[in-house]
Amino acid sequence: MTSQTMRHDSHDIRFRKPFGAAAAGERVRLRLKIDRSLPVTSVQCVVWLDKAGREERHEMQWEGADECWNAYRVEITLPELPQLVWYHFQIGTPDRTLFYGRRDHGFGGEGQVRETPPPAWQITVYERGSTTPAWFRDRIMYQIFVDRFRNGHPDGRVTGLRPGSLIHAHWNDRPIYIKNEQGDVVRWDFFGGNLAGVRQKLGYLKSLGVGVIYLNPVFESPSNHKYDTADYHRIDPMFGDNEQFAELCREAERLGIRIILDGVFSHTGSDSLYFNRYGNYPTLGAWQSPDSPYYKWYKFEEYPSKYKCWWGIKVLPEVNELEPSYLDFVIRGENSVVKFWHEKGISGWRLDVADELPDEFLQLFRERLKDLNPEAVLIGEVWEDASNKISYGKRRDYLLGRELDSVMNYPFRSIAADFMLGRADAWRTHLALMTMAEHYPLHHFYSMMNLIGSHDVARILTVMGENLPVGLSGEEQDRLAVRRLKLLILWQMTFPGVPSIYYGDEAGVRGGTDPDNRSTYPWGNENRELLEWTREMAALRLAYDVFRTGSWTSLAFGESVYGYVREIRDGKDVFGRPRENNAALVVMNRSTDRPAHLSIPAAEWFADGAYDFLADEEVRLEDGRLDVTLGPLEGKIFLRSRWPVRERVDGDGAENMERAAGILLPVTALPSPHGIGDLGEAARRFVDFLAEAGQTYWQIPDIHPRGEGGSPRLPDSAFAGDPQLIDPSALVREGLLKEEELSGPPALEAGRTDIERIPAWKDGLLRRAFAQFRRGKKIPADWDTFVQEEKWWLEDWAQFAVLRRHHRGKPWREWPKTLARRKKQALDKHREQFGEEMEYQKFLQYLFFRQWRELRDYAAGRGIRLIVDVPLTAGSDSCDAWVHTGTHDPDGGAPLEWMKADGYGWWKKRLGHLLKLADLVRLVPVEQGVEPDDGFFAELGRTFGRLPVIAGDAGRISPEAEEWKWKYGIPGTKVMRAPASPGGTGGKARYPLREANHVLYVGSDGGGAAQGAFDAARPGSGGTETEAEVWKRIEAAYRSYAKIVIVPLRDCLRAGPEARTDAPGEAEDDREWRAPRDALSPERARRLAAPALAADEAARIRRPEKINRPTEQTARQHGPLYSHWRQVPPASSPAQRRCAAVAVPRRCRSGEGDLLLTCRYRAISSG
Repeated sequence: MTSQTMRHDSHDIRFRKPFGAAAAGERVRLRLKIDRSLPVTSVQCVVWLDKAGREERHEMQWEGADECWNAYRVEITLPELPQLVWYHFQIGTPDRTLFYGRRDHGFGGEGQVRETPPPAWQITVYERGSTTPAWFRDRIMYQIFVDRFRNGHPDGRVTGLRPGSLIHAHWNDRPIYIKNEQGDVVRWDFFGGNLAGVRQKLGYLKSLGVGVIYLNPVFESPSNHKYDTADYHRIDPMFGDNEQFAELCREAERLGIRIILDGVFSHTGSDSLYFNRYGNYPTLGAWQSPDSPYYKWYKFEEYPSKYKCWWGIKVLPEVNELEPSYLDFVIRGENSVVKFWHEKGISGWRLDVADELPDEFLQLFRERLKDLNPEAVLIGEVWEDASNKISYGKRRDYLLGRELDSVMNYPFRSIAADFMLGRADAWRTHLALMTMAEHYPLHHFYSMMNLIGSHDVARILTVMGENLPVGLSGEEQDRLAVRRLKLLILWQMTFPGVPSIYYGDEAGVRGGTDPDNRSTYPWGNENRELLEWTREMAALRLAYDVFRTGSWTSLAFGESVYGYVREIRDGKDVFGRPRENNAALVVMNRSTDRPAHLSIPAAEWFADGAYDFLADEEVRLEDGRLDVTLGPLEGKIFLRSRWPVRERVDGDGAENMERAAGILLPVTALPSPHGIGDLGEAARRFVDFLAEAGQTYWQIPDIHPRGEGGSPRLPDSAFAGDPQLIDPSALVREGLLKEEELSGPPALEAGRTDIERIPAWKDGLLRRAFAQFRRGKKIPADWDTFVQEEKWWLEDWAQFAVLRRHHRGKPWREWPKTLARRKKQALDKHREQFGEEMEYQKFLQYLFFRQWRELRDYAAGRGIRLIVDVPLTAGSDSCDAWVHTGTHDPDGGAPLEWMKADGYGWWKKRLGHLLKLADLVRLVPVEQGVEPDDGFFAELGRTFGRLPVIAGDAGRISPEAEEWKWKYGIPGTKVMRAPASPGGTGGKARYPLREANHVLYVGSDGGGAAQGAFDAARPGSGGTETEAEVWKRIEAAYRSYAKIVIVPLRDCLRAGPEARTDAPGEAEDDREWRAPRDALSPERARRLAAPALAADEAARIRRPEKINRPTEQTARQHGPLYSHWRQVPPASSPAQRRCAAVAVPRRCRSGEGDLLLTCRYRAISSG
């Protein structure tokens, strides 16, 4: 008798509906097909109720036949008590009894005919209405072994040392155990990591997309691993103190990161408050006296020397978890461990060795935890299938609704690693994962802690170096191990559940088992390829709802290619929550030396095309098929919709900006009739041009009076406006000048500004306007208001400007010492002598700010926002440095020091002042090594909340500053440069999704335009071909993931290096270039608008939701390919919106012309 005479498949909803676990009291329909040639006298479904300990038999009813099969059906009502239900089939024939049950491989799916009672299929019956915290399912976890992560003390000191501790002199030393002849550890080694280090690196964790931190034990204990707890209410002094921990929780929460703790409750340490074997604590410990309040906690066999220990380790005495006083201490009491740390700000627990904690303990722990915080998460350390685990002879109830929310998903790690290392083929991998989905309730399946590394297993990069082809060099082995790990990270970040990163795995840390797997994080020596790949895959997961709570469809392609489909339909995820519609196909080739060529029938998921995420290109379906070629160790991700309409996950750091485009152009480069661009009519026409071109931002590189060398990066004042930008025509309209006075600016070369002569000519105009202003009978009301409101900086600036002019532009350090040192008597005398000249300087600022406000109002009316650039530090020869001469070295000094005074008071005033002028401020570093610190952003954040600033780094800042950007949600600056290869054919640059919260500049950040870069790469090129290349680069920028794209106007004009308008950090004037008068033509606006609007539409408009599903005619045309296709019926109730199974095409074509077996059925949401 063969298995082909009968058929039941637990992964196919035609045979079992609903798929997988079911709620208590729910009805389940089971079908069995029997070959028509087999005579049958009876068909029964045999059900075993695990908790009831009894068997039920249900007669199956014949429901019809086709050419080959008789079909039998039964519906069973699941018990009201949550438990496991097992079933198989018993078939009577005239001459014998047959059985049909699960195969010996241990997985669900199709069964096998036997002549003896077989292994049964499992149905997990969970408590009706049970769920897991929704926030947790949306997060990425990061596990930290605190001693080995980071020392956050600036001087590197290690605090709270116990006698006999071994402190490594070098952070990169290998961890060791110092043991005696009996194998007991006699000295613990430490590296000095602490909570300050974790807090210091929150920005780094944010850059990885981390939303929850799991800390290995942090309570006081003598060891480095801290699993021998000495005091459950105290942070280990080596790590910090309780208040520092609470502050860590608060700061992490502000960044959208939650903290969970590691609870060790099956044993304590022998050197503890409670056992106190060595008398190191003032308490009366259980070892010291039976009168100890802790005596009943422990399992003494011969008091006091013989007691039960965890795994026989004498320093880890076991506890009686159900002892009432212990339950009060840990769970029920007013100062219980659970409540104490809840009040410090944690969001949940990971319970060590959950198998050794009684169900009653777990249930009480969960009940109290959820009373304190219904959204807290409870994770258990379970190494096997947590749905049917038997520990110490007892079936555990972990996932039945009253105990755990999640478990450490070691089975996922084993399944994925076995596939990657060639120990299991794609079909076995499919069966293993489908069985996990079958056994776990849906809310648990999507809450699994999907780890690929932990403190208890070898480092994953080391594991990925196993089973490689022979004959490879060490370098080749390392390269293949990294490629395997990258594929595994792609898998982890796109699979249902919560991805968990073990500290350092993302940086390429290697090591075998304990203690090598607990080595330090390699700060400064990270594997950048792995680190950036992890960031990119994390960004992918957070950007698309479909990878977090979309349905999951398992696919197997032959031996070496595995994949799956994630999908959200009808705007609802698998839990019925509103989420963005999308579909994603993930395929991975684990072969180290063979490509794979697939032709996948994908019309069910993609209408007529898909977006290849990693290749950054759209691909078309041909006759409903997606043709895919995978190189060795390559994975691909295809999306139905590239652009996630839902912009962010809570706390993902990308909420500062909406997607928009803008143009960079200095005001001085506008085609004004007055010799230099100004805030007049040309500026308004440019605003109109931006609106017509589909732009949102006008970035203005400089607005302050230029100082040393005329550089915008070294202005004379951080508060004053540049008088050169004042519009003379407006002064004519106000009666301060006559029209004829505007004639006769110095003769100019076309498109150039005579920067030597124009300022003097303009100053003469403005002085005549000031004279008329002073003669006026009626002073404008806003004049007095302006002077009073801006007095805090205006007085100093006016005097500085007059002194600078009086001393013929000399640096203020070369002025007379009484003036340079700001002696009051000397300053008062100067005001008396030059009072009218100071009033003139105030008048210039009055004009500037009035005209600027009018321009900003006009821009706002057209939907245009302003970005202004400001240097991060004040120039040493600036008014600001002069004003603070008493708080820094007047001969130079450290400019940041006085800026830090009074909690960065100067910067708070400066930013508040700038935000009256612009919508966003770009902070531009002036020199290498001078950058803000953590306190800078923290102080400004406390004052302004979400900082409307851009970090104008262009890749020139330190890793620490990069982390601060992530920590405070500040978008950075990236540059899309021209390709270096001739013709640009090989220079396609994919803009990473992880950098979506950046501003992308075309060309370079000031200096050489994209056109100039192309010209340099292609000598002699020109004409329309070069123009096409420039616009191709601009269009590519618009299609990038960047939230804001800025294109210098010079690039649109194909201007070369002579159009350079902004050279960061260079002390020279760059205002000579001006845009030609025809630069703002309607044709050019339309040329800019087309790609900008097209990209915006692609980002905002969803693809059609109508999917070309196979019809009966298609099935007949393609024969066996679609022979098992079946539409999924809609769910009849929310309770039925779970993973279900339907048939999918059994075969897809390979590039070699063979037929590759794929999974016959798949799990998808029936909702």
